[in-house]
Amino acid sequence: MLHNHVMSAQEILDSISNLKVNSQKEGMQRIMLVLRSTWVFMLSVVEYSIKKIIRESKSGPLAEWYQNLDDDPKVVGKKWGYSLRSVIKESHKLNLISDEHYQNWISLQDMRNAIIHNNAIVEKRSVFTIGNFTRTIEVGKKVKSNHQDRANFIRLIPLMAREWLERYLIDQSSNTS
Repeated sequence: MLHNHVMSAQEILDSISNLKVNSQKEGMQRIMLVLRSTWVFMLSVVEYSIKKIIRESKSGPLAEWYQNLDDDPKVVGKKWGYSLRSVIKESHKLNLISDEHYQNWISLQDMRNAIIHNNAIVEKRSVFTIGNFTRTIEVGKKVKSNHQDRANFIRLIPLMAREWLERYLIDQSSNTS
């Protein structure tokens, strides 16, 4: 699914040069929209996939954590609605996510949530740190990034997902031995 999103984005970006735009600024806005949509969709695909893997796992610390969500009064009856943030925090505790990528996961989620739910405007002062990208955004201001930043987010998401999956599989194999 990640590959499909990237390929679709590439096809759209290739076709933008053939579109009639009123200005270079308009063309750049379209490119920015495609790049933003791509990394937002990619993070959503990874979120869905990670949660599905955990739900379908029969053993291991994350499977146990997921099964025990029924005992959490804040989550009872809402296991389908548990958050990527809770998975990332638990995964970090279990060393399935490196310290280096932990902040990337949190910042990308916070940025995605601001984009999807608030037209990219933050409701609280936020510091986003993703790789070399660091921005402090004040309340009521928009999250902004450039082409290169967004391309870096697109490159980073599969790397972070791969790290999680590789560590998860190692953890699974050590728990079944």
